[in-house]
Amino acid sequence: MWAAARRSIDTATGRAMWQMIGVLAELERSLITERTRARVKAAQRFGLGA
Repeated sequence: MWAAARRSIDTATGRAMWQMIGVLAELERSLITERTRARVKAAQRFGLGA
Protein backbone atom coordinates (compact mmCIF):
# COMPACT_ATOMS: atom_id res chain seq x y z
CA MET A 1 0.00 0.00 0.00
CA TRP A 2 2.76 2.49 0.86
CA ALA A 3 4.52 1.95 -2.46
CA ALA A 4 1.27 2.67 -4.34
CA ALA A 5 0.69 5.84 -2.29
CA ARG A 6 4.28 6.98 -2.87
CA ARG A 7 3.97 6.31 -6.62
CA SER A 8 0.83 8.45 -6.91
CA ILE A 9 2.52 11.32 -5.02
CA ASP A 10 5.55 11.09 -7.31
CA THR A 11 3.27 11.11 -10.36
CA ALA A 12 1.32 14.15 -9.13
CA THR A 13 4.53 15.95 -8.18
CA GLY A 14 6.11 15.16 -11.52
CA ARG A 15 3.04 16.33 -13.37
CA ALA A 16 3.00 19.60 -11.41
CA MET A 17 6.69 20.11 -12.07
CA TRP A 18 6.24 19.65 -15.84
CA GLN A 19 3.30 22.04 -15.82
CA MET A 20 5.45 24.65 -14.06
CA ILE A 21 8.23 24.14 -16.62
CA GLY A 22 5.64 24.61 -19.37
CA VAL A 23 4.40 27.84 -17.78
CA LEU A 24 7.94 29.19 -17.53
CA ALA A 25 8.69 28.23 -21.14
CA GLU A 26 5.52 30.01 -22.29
CA LEU A 27 6.49 33.10 -20.29
CA GLU A 28 9.99 33.11 -21.78
CA ARG A 29 8.61 32.77 -25.31
CA SER A 30 6.26 35.67 -24.65
CA LEU A 31 9.11 37.84 -23.38
CA ILE A 32 11.28 37.00 -26.41
CA THR A 33 8.41 37.92 -28.75
CA GLU A 34 7.80 41.18 -26.91
CA ARG A 35 11.48 42.18 -26.99
CA THR A 36 11.80 41.26 -30.68
CA ARG A 37 8.80 43.38 -31.61
CA ALA A 38 10.17 46.31 -29.59
CA ARG A 39 13.56 46.04 -31.34
CA VAL A 40 11.96 45.90 -34.80
CA LYS A 41 9.88 48.97 -33.95
CA ALA A 42 12.98 50.81 -32.68
CA ALA A 43 14.93 49.85 -35.82
CA GLN A 44 12.11 51.15 -38.01
CA ARG A 45 12.13 54.47 -36.12
CA PHE A 46 15.84 54.82 -36.84
CA GLY A 47 15.38 53.87 -40.50
CA LEU A 48 17.17 50.53 -40.18
CA GLY A 49 14.26 48.26 -41.02
CA ALA A 50 12.03 47.64 -43.97
